[in-house]
Amino acid sequence: MKRGILLFIVSLVCIVFTVKSDAYALVSDGLEGTWKGYYSSSILSSTSVTVKLKKKSSTKYSGTYKAGNGAKGKIILKIKDTGKQRIKMKSTTSGCSGSYRGNITNNDGSYIEFDFTGNDCSGSHKNGEGYVEKQ
Repeated sequence: MKRGILLFIVSLVCIVFTVKSDAYALVSDGLEGTWKGYYSSSILSSTSVTVKLKKKSSTKYSGTYKAGNGAKGKIILKIKDTGKQRIKMKSTTSGCSGSYRGNITNNDGSYIEFDFTGNDCSGSHKNGEGYVEKQ
């Protein structure tokens, strides 16, 4: 009986450690299109954002973003060979140029979460975070 219980527990532990978790998936295909969501930072309260992406290669997407506060710019999403996904944004807002860098922390193909830091005319953005959903 004890041997059976021990075998069951060992089997359960093996299953738990071999099942891949989708909690933090990073999908790299099918990201073209329009995405809508919100973002904020240490100096920016939550504001809406629309992102439009086009696939440039198997490891790169580029496009534009436009925020509810009037900010707009260009965005690049790069997929590293390590599987990590990085973003670069450059503000093209008249009178408020800036640049930002960040990481995709969750991407299941229909919902993307990201973090970012950067600088623009408002100052230094720290602890930036946001999400967008595919439309």
